Amino acid sequence: MSYVELRAKSFFSFGEGASHVSELLERAIALGYPALALTDTNLCGAFEFAKLAGRMGIKPITGGQITLADGSRITLLARSKKGYANLSRLFTLANFVDRKDPRLDQSHLQEHAEGLFLITGCSDSIVSRLLMDGEAGKASALLRQYQKWFGPDAVYVGL
Repeated sequence: MSYVELRAKSFFSFGEGASHVSELLERAIALGYPALALTDTNLCGAFEFAKLAGRMGIKPITGGQITLADGSRITLLARSKKGYANLSRLFTLANFVDRKDPRLDQSHLQEHAEGLFLITGCSDSIVSRLLMDGEAGKASALLRQYQKWFGPDAVYVGL
Protein backbone atom coordinates (compact mmCIF):
# COMPACT_ATOMS: atom_id res chain seq x y z
CA MET A 1 0.00 0.00 0.00
CA SER A 2 1.34 3.43 -0.94
CA TYR A 3 1.37 6.54 1.23
CA VAL A 4 -0.68 9.54 0.09
CA GLU A 5 -0.20 12.98 1.63
CA LEU A 6 -3.64 14.42 2.41
CA ARG A 7 -2.65 17.83 3.79
CA ALA A 8 -0.21 19.49 1.38
CA LYS A 9 -0.17 23.28 1.12
CA SER A 10 1.26 25.37 -1.69
CA PHE A 11 2.20 29.04 -1.72
CA PHE A 12 -1.49 29.75 -2.38
CA SER A 13 -1.92 29.27 1.39
CA PHE A 14 -0.37 32.63 2.08
CA GLY A 15 2.00 32.46 5.05
CA GLU A 16 1.61 28.69 5.45
CA GLY A 17 2.87 27.01 2.27
CA ALA A 18 5.93 27.93 0.25
CA SER A 19 6.09 25.61 -2.76
CA HIS A 20 4.52 25.89 -6.19
CA VAL A 21 2.12 23.05 -7.00
CA SER A 22 4.60 21.73 -9.58
CA GLU A 23 7.26 21.40 -6.85
CA LEU A 24 4.84 19.51 -4.61
CA LEU A 25 3.97 17.17 -7.46
CA GLU A 26 7.63 16.61 -8.39
CA ARG A 27 8.36 15.68 -4.77
CA ALA A 28 5.34 13.36 -4.69
CA ILE A 29 6.67 11.57 -7.79
CA ALA A 30 10.13 11.29 -6.23
CA LEU A 31 8.58 9.69 -3.14
CA GLY A 32 6.45 7.32 -5.21
CA TYR A 33 3.06 8.73 -4.23
CA PRO A 34 0.21 7.58 -6.47
CA ALA A 35 -1.88 10.61 -5.44
CA LEU A 36 -1.60 13.91 -3.60
CA ALA A 37 -4.18 16.12 -1.89
CA LEU A 38 -3.76 19.87 -2.16
CA THR A 39 -5.44 21.40 0.89
CA ASP A 40 -4.73 25.08 0.71
CA THR A 41 -6.73 27.65 2.66
CA ASN A 42 -8.44 28.58 -0.61
CA LEU A 43 -9.02 27.02 -4.01
CA CYS A 44 -6.74 29.39 -5.95
CA GLY A 45 -4.33 26.67 -7.06
CA ALA A 46 -6.83 23.83 -7.49
CA PHE A 47 -7.23 24.01 -11.26
CA GLU A 48 -3.52 24.33 -11.98
CA PHE A 49 -2.81 21.51 -9.52
CA ALA A 50 -5.33 19.15 -11.14
CA LYS A 51 -4.09 19.95 -14.63
CA LEU A 52 -0.41 19.46 -13.76
CA ALA A 53 -1.05 16.33 -11.70
CA GLY A 54 -2.83 14.70 -14.62
CA ARG A 55 0.08 15.44 -16.93
CA MET A 56 2.58 14.14 -14.37
CA GLY A 57 0.72 10.89 -13.68
CA ILE A 58 -0.37 11.69 -10.13
CA LYS A 59 -4.01 11.43 -9.09
CA PRO A 60 -5.03 14.88 -7.84
CA ILE A 61 -7.22 15.14 -4.76
CA THR A 62 -8.80 18.57 -4.39
CA GLY A 63 -9.37 19.76 -0.87
CA GLY A 64 -8.98 22.64 1.47
CA GLN A 65 -8.39 23.61 5.05
CA ILE A 66 -11.14 25.78 6.47
CA THR A 67 -11.03 27.78 9.68
CA LEU A 68 -14.24 27.60 11.64
CA ALA A 69 -15.76 30.53 13.53
CA ASP A 70 -14.19 29.34 16.81
CA GLY A 71 -10.70 29.38 15.26
CA SER A 72 -10.42 25.60 14.92
CA ARG A 73 -9.63 24.03 11.56
CA ILE A 74 -10.90 21.14 9.49
CA THR A 75 -9.68 19.65 6.25
CA LEU A 76 -12.20 18.75 3.55
CA LEU A 77 -11.46 16.57 0.53
CA ALA A 78 -13.71 16.42 -2.51
CA ARG A 79 -14.68 12.91 -3.53
CA SER A 80 -17.09 13.88 -6.32
CA LYS A 81 -18.18 16.82 -8.47
CA LYS A 82 -20.87 17.57 -5.88
CA GLY A 83 -18.16 17.53 -3.22
CA TYR A 84 -16.08 20.03 -5.17
CA ALA A 85 -19.14 22.26 -5.56
CA ASN A 86 -19.82 22.03 -1.83
CA LEU A 87 -16.18 22.76 -0.99
CA SER A 88 -16.32 25.84 -3.23
CA ARG A 89 -19.52 26.98 -1.56
CA LEU A 90 -18.06 26.54 1.94
CA PHE A 91 -15.03 28.66 1.01
CA THR A 92 -17.39 31.31 -0.39
CA LEU A 93 -19.41 31.33 2.82
CA ALA A 94 -16.23 31.62 4.91
CA ASN A 95 -14.98 34.52 2.77
CA PHE A 96 -18.34 36.26 3.01
CA VAL A 97 -17.76 36.81 6.74
CA ASP A 98 -14.31 38.39 6.34
CA ARG A 99 -12.23 38.19 3.16
CA LYS A 100 -8.96 38.84 5.05
CA ASP A 101 -9.68 36.33 7.83
CA PRO A 102 -12.22 33.83 6.45
CA ARG A 103 -14.21 31.93 9.07
CA LEU A 104 -16.98 29.41 8.52
CA ASP A 105 -19.93 28.97 10.84
CA GLN A 106 -20.02 25.23 11.53
CA SER A 107 -23.77 25.22 10.88
CA HIS A 108 -23.04 25.42 7.13
CA LEU A 109 -21.30 22.04 7.15
CA GLN A 110 -24.48 20.01 7.40
CA GLU A 111 -26.01 21.57 4.29
CA HIS A 112 -22.80 21.24 2.23
CA ALA A 113 -21.38 17.87 3.35
CA GLU A 114 -22.37 15.71 0.39
CA GLY A 115 -19.42 14.43 -1.60
CA LEU A 116 -16.80 15.45 0.95
CA PHE A 117 -14.45 13.68 3.33
CA LEU A 118 -13.75 15.47 6.61
CA ILE A 119 -10.46 15.23 8.49
CA THR A 120 -10.84 16.80 11.92
CA GLY A 121 -7.46 18.45 11.86
CA CYS A 122 -4.64 17.95 14.28
CA SER A 123 -3.90 20.04 17.35
CA ASP A 124 -5.80 22.95 15.78
CA SER A 125 -9.13 21.08 15.65
CA ILE A 126 -12.05 21.41 18.02
CA VAL A 127 -11.91 17.63 18.58
CA SER A 128 -8.30 17.92 19.79
CA ARG A 129 -9.14 20.91 21.97
CA LEU A 130 -12.01 19.07 23.60
CA LEU A 131 -9.85 16.02 24.26
CA MET A 132 -7.03 18.13 25.73
CA ASP A 133 -9.59 19.80 28.00
CA GLY A 134 -10.79 16.42 29.27
CA GLU A 135 -14.08 16.64 27.35
CA ALA A 136 -13.98 13.23 25.64
CA GLY A 137 -17.78 12.96 25.71
CA LYS A 138 -18.19 16.24 23.84
CA ALA A 139 -15.49 15.25 21.34
CA SER A 140 -17.24 11.93 20.74
CA ALA A 141 -20.60 13.67 20.30
CA LEU A 142 -19.08 16.07 17.76
CA LEU A 143 -17.58 13.18 15.78
CA ARG A 144 -20.98 11.45 15.73
CA GLN A 145 -22.53 14.71 14.45
CA TYR A 146 -19.93 14.93 11.70
CA GLN A 147 -20.64 11.28 10.77
CA LYS A 148 -24.34 12.07 10.58
CA TRP A 149 -23.66 14.98 8.21
CA PHE A 150 -20.83 13.54 6.08
CA GLY A 151 -21.51 9.81 6.39
CA PRO A 152 -19.95 7.14 8.60
CA ASP A 153 -17.25 6.39 6.02
CA ALA A 154 -16.27 10.02 5.42
CA VAL A 155 -15.02 11.33 8.78
CA TYR A 156 -11.44 10.85 9.94
CA VAL A 157 -9.53 12.09 12.96
CA GLY A 158 -6.25 13.82 12.12
CA LEU A 159 -3.29 12.93 14.31
